[in-house]
Amino acid sequence: MRISTDTTTKCALSLFGLATVVVAATGCQLPFGDESVTVQAENSALAAAFDRVRDARNTARLGDIVTDSGIGIGAWDRMYSFYSPVSEDKVNATLGTKDLDWKGLPQGSDSAIQVFVREGKVVYAFDDKVPRHSVHAKKYATPDSVVQTRETKQDGPLSSGPVWVLDIEEFS
Repeated sequence: MRISTDTTTKCALSLFGLATVVVAATGCQLPFGDESVTVQAENSALAAAFDRVRDARNTARLGDIVTDSGIGIGAWDRMYSFYSPVSEDKVNATLGTKDLDWKGLPQGSDSAIQVFVREGKVVYAFDDKVPRHSVHAKKYATPDSVVQTRETKQDGPLSSGPVWVLDIEEFS
């Protein structure tokens, strides 16, 4: 049995049309599988880039610090911070993501999750064991946010005296 070129073309176009309807009906997402984000391990290159700004007592753009670190996350428009332990529901509610599955969300109290987003989609998330560069809950930073050093006094059982910290310009 021989199938004509016209029949093959019609079948292919019909399948393409059906796929287009299914994708459009599901909000441009494929109908199989849930979306998930895997939280990466602490990023030492990004921490080192922040440390260079702090140690030099400089001011820099947040986007430049991320780019200088070489982590290669691509374009992003917001950075959020969540101190652990934190639930998936709280992260999703803050980011405006619905039913996003988070894998590797830290549960220890000594870390934070740093999340980079572009147009409402998560592009990178990592577990920051020693939060040196975060924003406050329900606030976010942008690539143009100013990161500046600030001297503060630390009083504690392990150390005391002046220390330099980084402040990131944030928005709500």
